[in-house]
Amino acid sequence: MDTGALTQESLSGIFRAISQRRRQGVLEIEHPVAPTQIYFVQGKVAEVRRGGRSPVMEVCQAIIRAGLLAELPNDPLHSYEELLRHLAVSGSGVGGDRLRMIIKHRVLDGLYSINLDGGAYYNFKVLMVDCEREFAPMISIGQVLLDLV
Repeated sequence: MDTGALTQESLSGIFRAISQRRRQGVLEIEHPVAPTQIYFVQGKVAEVRRGGRSPVMEVCQAIIRAGLLAELPNDPLHSYEELLRHLAVSGSGVGGDRLRMIIKHRVLDGLYSINLDGGAYYNFKVLMVDCEREFAPMISIGQVLLDLV
């Protein structure tokens, strides 16, 4: 497990090291206002979770805000596959490709909105990441690094 203080400069170095070594695990950013977990599979970003919120419900709420779905489902959704089935049954017009695009944009938004104001700490834990491979955006960290500089 890697751990230490986090700044904007060190974040770029950590991202680069994870990507180049094709590591798999979770980078936990401990920040009092915006704790974030970034899940890596073979050095690529598969998921971002902020503040303990469910990523599936974040995507569902984004679809509602876009006017493509009237309301949240009665039962909580635990996977993107369940969300896709719910969207098909509700006649929302959101198919698999559009759902993958929405998921990718949510993950990118999570990466670009990492808050390091006031200082933060990180832990990187090597572990097998359980993600829905069909829906995981698998974002290469190269473009994110260019944008962060």
